[in-house]
Amino acid sequence: MRFVYAAAVTLLLLVLVASGSAQTLTIGFTVSRTGSLNLEGMEQLHGFELWRDQVNAAGGIMAGGKHYQVKFVSYDDESNVQRVQQLYTRLVLQDKAEFLFGPYSSGLTAPAAIVSEQNGRIMLTTAAEEKTYTLGNKYLF
Repeated sequence: MRFVYAAAVTLLLLVLVASGSAQTLTIGFTVSRTGSLNLEGMEQLHGFELWRDQVNAAGGIMAGGKHYQVKFVSYDDESNVQRVQQLYTRLVLQDKAEFLFGPYSSGLTAPAAIVSEQNGRIMLTTAAEEKTYTLGNKYLF
């Protein structure tokens, strides 16, 4: 699993450097702060925050001779499939998230993946269901 994340982050950085983006890398995602998946969702959030804090404390992500600080934008998906698609659309169109993390649970990842595909945004996911990876998604890792 670590290899998959490392490869995906490397790919993200190559895209970032090629696009000439600013000094901040914005990653958007939803978290089940409420609802039936709140315990697992919050544990995932704590892992994301630990990673971000350690990366930023070490000077950020270095790519192409530049340092990029990681910024998160996230919303409570309420463990609700319908809410996920609305929020991922907001993350891409309004919040201008350059990359996405998938929500906790394969059931919530599927609607988020639709948005990432429609908008050409790379999304890293921890979804366990094999079907998630066999739907022809080009931007889901």
